[in-house]
Amino acid sequence: MSSEDAGKWENVSTSDFLGALAAWLESADCFYKNFNRETSSEKPSWQLFADALQAATIYE
Repeated sequence: MSSEDAGKWENVSTSDFLGALAAWLESADCFYKNFNRETSSEKPSWQLFADALQAATIYE
């Protein structure tokens, strides 16, 4: 297990995490638009990947 506190995660099971990951990716464009960020979910990037993984830990 990583040194990060897993107790802060909402989606601790693999199925919950993957479900949250998919849901966040579907709404990623709204996230980027709301925060005036230039990253787009239409173009794969490392930033999109990092944001998606981080968001999936807590996204409901």
